[in-house]
Amino acid sequence: MIEYGTIKKIKKNNIARVKITRHEMCGNCKACELGTSNKSMTVDAKNEINAKEGDRVALEMEFANLMKASGIAYGLPLIGFFIGIFLGYSCLANIFHLDAVYCGFFTGLIVMFCAYGLIHLMDKRGKFEKGKYEPVIVNVINFNNKDNKD
Repeated sequence: MIEYGTIKKIKKNNIARVKITRHEMCGNCKACELGTSNKSMTVDAKNEINAKEGDRVALEMEFANLMKASGIAYGLPLIGFFIGIFLGYSCLANIFHLDAVYCGFFTGLIVMFCAYGLIHLMDKRGKFEKGKYEPVIVNVINFNNKDNKD
């Protein structure tokens, strides 16, 4: 998957902070736009071609890695939510004599947030093959065009 953006800052370890404009393909979804009115976002990308600040660049991320990252970020918490609902509804409600619906819902939320915490902790410890899920700058489209406002 290829995205286009402008380098806003060069960080250490050859990482660039890039401001990208979202694809028209995801314009109909509007999920990313909750709480914002713009169609841009900032990402960190590997800068293996030594592009400079202000350069308009093409970023690439393998589709398979994008899908794996999405599965980790969204799928695991969703599975945790459903497991929590099942455990709360069928087990904890009977053990503690609570309302099954509320117990299932809140247990689902707790397990989901625990899954997000576990993902965050594993990411900090480098369990997700650092760099595999990061976009890579593959091409400079124009050099230091300061008039290009992204």
